[in-house]
Amino acid sequence: MGNAWSPRGSRPSSAPPASPPASAPRSTALPRRLRNPRIRLCLPPAFAESFPMSAHLENVLRHAQRKLQGLSQKSNRDQLDLYRNFLRLEEQRLRMAHKAGAGGVEFAEERADLFTVVLRHIFETALETGHRAHAITPSSVRIALLAVGGFGRGHLAPLSDIDILFLYEKPRPGSPAQRFITDAVEQVLYLLWDSGIKVGHASRDLDQAIEQGKEDFQTATSLLESRLLSGPQDLFDQFTRRFHRVCIQGKEQAYLTWRAKDQALRHEKFGNTVFVQEPQVKNGCGGLRDYHNILWSAHAARGLTSTLALQQAGLFTLTERKAVDAAYDFLLRVRTELHYQQNRASDLLTLRLQGSVANAFKYPQKSILLRTEALMRDYYVHSNALHHIGGLVFRRLQGRPARSPGLLRKLLPQRSASAEPIDGFLLVPGNELEASSASIFSEDPLRLLRVFQIMQQRGATLGPDLETLIQAKAHLLHRRFLTQAPTRDILQSIAAQKGRAGRIFRAMHRTGILARAVPEFAPLTFLVQHEFYHRYTADEHTLVCIEQLDRVLDDPASPFPTYRPLLERVADPAILTLAVLLHDTGKGAHTQDHATLSSQLAARFARRMRITGRRLQNLLFLVDHHMTLTEFALRRNLDDTHTIREFARIVQDPERLDLLMLLSLADGMGTGDAEKWTDWKEGLVWHLYTRTRSMLDGEEEFLRQTEKDRASVEASLRKSLPKSIDETEFRAHLRSLPARYLTFRNEALILQHLGLVHQFLLGQLRHESIEDALAPVVHWQDFPAAGHSEATIVTWDRGELFTKIAGAFALAQINILSADIWTRADHIVIDTFRVCTDKFTAVTHTHDRSTFAQALTRALRDADYDIGAEINRTHSFSRKASHYARLMEPMVGFDNESSPEHTLMHLRCPDYLGLLYDVAATLAAHRIAINTARITTEKGAALDTFYLTTGEGKKIEDRARLRKVQKAVIAALEPHIP
Repeated sequence: MGNAWSPRGSRPSSAPPASPPASAPRSTALPRRLRNPRIRLCLPPAFAESFPMSAHLENVLRHAQRKLQGLSQKSNRDQLDLYRNFLRLEEQRLRMAHKAGAGGVEFAEERADLFTVVLRHIFETALETGHRAHAITPSSVRIALLAVGGFGRGHLAPLSDIDILFLYEKPRPGSPAQRFITDAVEQVLYLLWDSGIKVGHASRDLDQAIEQGKEDFQTATSLLESRLLSGPQDLFDQFTRRFHRVCIQGKEQAYLTWRAKDQALRHEKFGNTVFVQEPQVKNGCGGLRDYHNILWSAHAARGLTSTLALQQAGLFTLTERKAVDAAYDFLLRVRTELHYQQNRASDLLTLRLQGSVANAFKYPQKSILLRTEALMRDYYVHSNALHHIGGLVFRRLQGRPARSPGLLRKLLPQRSASAEPIDGFLLVPGNELEASSASIFSEDPLRLLRVFQIMQQRGATLGPDLETLIQAKAHLLHRRFLTQAPTRDILQSIAAQKGRAGRIFRAMHRTGILARAVPEFAPLTFLVQHEFYHRYTADEHTLVCIEQLDRVLDDPASPFPTYRPLLERVADPAILTLAVLLHDTGKGAHTQDHATLSSQLAARFARRMRITGRRLQNLLFLVDHHMTLTEFALRRNLDDTHTIREFARIVQDPERLDLLMLLSLADGMGTGDAEKWTDWKEGLVWHLYTRTRSMLDGEEEFLRQTEKDRASVEASLRKSLPKSIDETEFRAHLRSLPARYLTFRNEALILQHLGLVHQFLLGQLRHESIEDALAPVVHWQDFPAAGHSEATIVTWDRGELFTKIAGAFALAQINILSADIWTRADHIVIDTFRVCTDKFTAVTHTHDRSTFAQALTRALRDADYDIGAEINRTHSFSRKASHYARLMEPMVGFDNESSPEHTLMHLRCPDYLGLLYDVAATLAAHRIAINTARITTEKGAALDTFYLTTGEGKKIEDRARLRKVQKAVIAALEPHIP
């Protein structure tokens, strides 16, 4: 028997299978736990109202009466069989009701009904058995069974733990009453466990329960919703009165402060926004806990226990209450489906599950993509409403006392001497803006925009009642206002404030104004991005991008200070901010090339805003090329002058280069995975920037400066040479590699290469057999903070070397993140790979490293060793793409324009163990050599570029051959991408 009790209300529950579109919410009336006189909440007597029993509960009671009669006369095994059969039948009925479209609240209440009946039977049977066994009269022992946590609320998901509290008057130690209580509790728990019921339990006397409620607010919250299942009513009433007097009264503000902090920490843990790609239905922003938080806070602060009571107290409008209840019903239904589909208490709505849930809810759209999108739009609409309205209610609870009903009185603050009037608004203490009257927007709809300009100018926030009023009046901002000069001036003024635009655009979006003022942005609202590298919806991604751009101005965290001089040089920040706002607007049309459509929409916006000339050119350039800089940096050979020349031709001048750098940073940091903007990626981006900036100053100067930089690096290296390497070996190393080798390799890495080549050549002199001479030198360097290691391999060049190295990594279950390939004129290869484990950590375990070294050595020595067959034999199960990246179809394309010497093959596909080996082996089979590779792996997807030549070292210009290779590569990938 458990003697320590911890609240279970914060733990995930379980849920049922599939169902059709959400039905009308039932929770717009009082929750049934207040309608049922036999299910009493832990409320002061004034709230203990009686209402008719639900039809479902009556049916369950009749069924229980037929099936569970006379249990105390039956053996334990017979009792167990009866309970199991009864539960199996009732659970199946519930599952069928959910599948038929029962509302989320309806299902959760009826499942709580079921276990209320079962627990009452089990408890009362245990007491009856105990009274006979201990020869004790029922009146001599006072013990009650209470539901707490979610069960106390009267809501249960399919696989939720059932939290109960045995509450009793303290017996005399060693007395028959104490033995009776111990035996009764154990009998109840063993029967529950043997029946397969997951139960969280505690056993407390009255004083212990009150003391534990005093210890922390987490425990008090669970007890706050306790209700009597069975036992003496007066004992429960005594507990209720003492609990409220000791644990709640006088601590209301402290409780609200704790609730606010707890919610903020929970939100931060799950992304701090409603609009994550894979929402946490229970604990995420706008999740079920937000609804519970409203009721917990209102219960503790005002004694209000339902959304209807909050509305009657003036804390909700009718519209807000209906929206919150509908959201709660929908989220409960989604959670039920998640639990049923996974057969476990998991509340994460993953990309993989979204389509299954949409199908179960019978969304009518023709394609799974559109059904998923429809489901997630509904999810975000409901979740956003719950999150937003919950925040408003919480501020009202903390701020002003409840006002008498009446919309005008509820929405207007009482004017005080400290309130400053500003164009129909009041700046009240706390630097909040409120409306001076409910008619201000009807009198002048442009105030719906000016309020945000004032908010920005004064560093103010919108008061909760003003937010409600803006949302209610947003429809007044008709399209005819969009072409007016004040609208143009206000929008561009807001966008022009460096470091201060993100908060304002977010507030505009939250209140429904942004989509009306910028209709091009409207289709992005709640739009799920079916892309592996985005964590957010399209609208949230855009807002986060603007906020990331704001951080450049004064955030000391890396990498923002590096970009600050660029932002300080920007003469027209409005164009940059507007480009960020519009850069993904084309995604609403689901086209392959969203950048082109985004540029067209930006042109339409610019016409309306009267943006012309150079400003228009810069806006369209930034929107059209918002991915170009990152793609060049990650996928092209930056040491190639041809690459820099091509990129400089696109950018045209230094101003655009600066603007594009800033937009690329904002876009990259705004995906939701800021840690993916690694030092490695940062180095590539800045290398492209500096080389392009030099090229823009003039190609002759660029070439002269490049040569000067090489000479400087060479001179510096010469001074740092270790004693083991002489001048002749140093010169031979540099002369045997392309001139661009010195361009981007840092000095420490070049010195490392020199040392490894020296070690490899010494080994050749010592080896007595050819087999030993073929053994590579492998050097590891770990970067645990960045989550990867670097493995440098030095060996002789030979056929299919790259394929064998990639295969050895796959055999050791090591993922390749990037590759840097160099071949000296004397056929010594220096290949550096950034790699990580399957847990995305540095490869530090000696077993992984030795497995790789042994596999590579064997592959190089033994011409008959089939490393591919070995990979398939030992790792066939793990050679599947992750569900994150399954949204993307494999894409293989060739480019003969970007390099004068190589054919570029661009690969975009889900990543999996051994991908690089499969690609390299396929190319080798077609007698195609990989000269250089730019390998990029992000969130389960491969974005790779291979620089290829024929076996004779020429470009591949035979189109038929390229088509054949394309089909062969895709065929090699398909078995691993379900």
